[in-house]
Amino acid sequence: MVEKTLTDLDREIADYGKALELNPKDADVLCNRGFAYGEKRELEKAIEDFESVKAIDPEYAMAYWGSGITCYAMGEFERCLNEIRQAASLGYEIDPNFITMLQNLQP
Repeated sequence: MVEKTLTDLDREIADYGKALELNPKDADVLCNRGFAYGEKRELEKAIEDFESVKAIDPEYAMAYWGSGITCYAMGEFERCLNEIRQAASLGYEIDPNFITMLQNLQP
């Protein structure tokens, strides 16, 4: 796996922004930008993009996955579990051990 530098991520995010200027409702571009923000640890911006994707296409499973793993990084384990379960219900393949681990984090 190739590590991206902050410069690479900044360039990637800028490119996604340009694409969104042409088509602000492109769920694929928004989702990819959300993952780029997540890699850059700009977690609130990542969540905003994933929420935008879900508003455009409530069946977009990868947006729930992205939101879930971002919530995990933020320590929001209950929300993470809900998002991951939704991704799974929409057909995104989730390792059952990951879901079990999340359930064990619940108070």
